[in-house]
Amino acid sequence: MRICVINPNFYRSSGVSVVVRRLFKASQSLGVQWAFVTSGYGPEYTGPEEEEAFLGQKVEYVNLMTVNPFRLGLEVIKLIEFCFANKINTIHVHHRRMILIAWIVRQALGTKIIYTGQLTYSSYSWLWPFSVDVAVGISQAVLGDIRSSIQARKFVLLSNPADFPTELIRQDPHDSRHVICVARFADVKNHKCLIAAWEKAYSVERGAKLFLVGEGPLESELKIQVNALGLSDSVIFCGYHKDWTSIAQQCGFAVLASKNEGHPVAVVEAAALGLATLVTNAPGNVDTVPPASELPNKVEVDNVDELAECLSYWLRSPEKVRKNGCVYFDFHKKRNSCEAVAKNYYEQVWASEKKEVI
Repeated sequence: MRICVINPNFYRSSGVSVVVRRLFKASQSLGVQWAFVTSGYGPEYTGPEEEEAFLGQKVEYVNLMTVNPFRLGLEVIKLIEFCFANKINTIHVHHRRMILIAWIVRQALGTKIIYTGQLTYSSYSWLWPFSVDVAVGISQAVLGDIRSSIQARKFVLLSNPADFPTELIRQDPHDSRHVICVARFADVKNHKCLIAAWEKAYSVERGAKLFLVGEGPLESELKIQVNALGLSDSVIFCGYHKDWTSIAQQCGFAVLASKNEGHPVAVVEAAALGLATLVTNAPGNVDTVPPASELPNKVEVDNVDELAECLSYWLRSPEKVRKNGCVYFDFHKKRNSCEAVAKNYYEQVWASEKKEVI
């Protein structure tokens, strides 16, 4: 099987890019051959060299995000030629615009189309005529949106993967009042609300620290907010980290204040380290909270007071938080280890020709 993954970009801080890389590595033993096409989209784009270094694989540049119709036509022809030369039989896309591009390629080459939805969107019925072979939702919320927006021969629910150890070996945190947030500095991640809530929680929980791991366009603005609130000693900007394990080992739990999520990779990654995550009630976030979790969670989006109250409670409850971390580990390992997700993708998506709906 030869799969071509087409994406606007493979930016290293993107959850899509992280998931693609993990599935790529985990599926090597399954006989799946991969090719990658990037469209160089976004102000952060620096060229395919950085993407190749991140993915560990050659990346072909085809400008499929251009708004010039004539240029787009030429780029689609280039993509068709690339797929033909590399004997691609399956195209995997993670972006709505790319569904249309893949559909055009299918008319020329007969390739199978797989679409994985990564975020919850309002209905986009303009895609209805352009059916795909398999549509994958990474949470119940995403799957519901996909069902109402596109046609597919098969719908599958598969969550995002992370590397899980055989057993949970978690060291005692350096300080249970240390908290980590791993998220791009973008509006959808809602750091402004988190920092505002942290100010309230910190006023009664002196000595607590919030580690912000990530990068993005709002970093300067967030640093100004932190300084203006007098939080520079308690909110630490850690920058981008390919492996943030050493930082997480200092922390008692994680937090994610997102306005919208499909199925946040950061929550699964934290669970693999034995960390529970305090999240908002954005639909994709809700799906990541184990049913057995007993701590207050699923905070209303943009509710600063409620988030501050939950942060304070978690900071004051280190034993409950630690126990909850074990619950997160057990819950997500069964569903979201790299090996399990790659195997499910192979059996239910990549190699599947069945037409039943899951």
